[in-house]
Amino acid sequence: MGLFDKLFSKKDNKKGEDMSSKNQTSSSYGMFNPTSFNKIIDIKNEIKDKCHKIMGEDGSILEKYMDSLSVSDDRKIVYLDKLALDQDVIREFANYLKENTYDLPDAITIKERTAKIISDENPELTAIEVYIKLIEEKRQAG
Repeated sequence: MGLFDKLFSKKDNKKGEDMSSKNQTSSSYGMFNPTSFNKIIDIKNEIKDKCHKIMGEDGSILEKYMDSLSVSDDRKIVYLDKLALDQDVIREFANYLKENTYDLPDAITIKERTAKIISDENPELTAIEVYIKLIEEKRQAG
């Protein structure tokens, strides 16, 4: 049995036999689960849509950045939802993505703290986490 057959042919749950010629149905499709695959595609599309909704023209830059993160897709959605809370921070984050530096003119400053300072204090944070922290500090400052 070839790889394609292993992935897509219906299997007998007990024997692992090809059931395509039998009049039985099975909810198992070898190693491939179409429901899980569709959920993955839906989540990927949700991430893409959020990136473009948040940053408009720069959505593809954000999408590329999100693809580079080593976190789950669910975590990416949480990050995007938090980022979407502040338009000023979104603009600065877009500039960060274009310039690849926190040293930006007119950087947002909250109680004498900028994204650069947050990053220096927390080197383990990714850039989006730094900007989410900036949003949180901005909200706490009122």
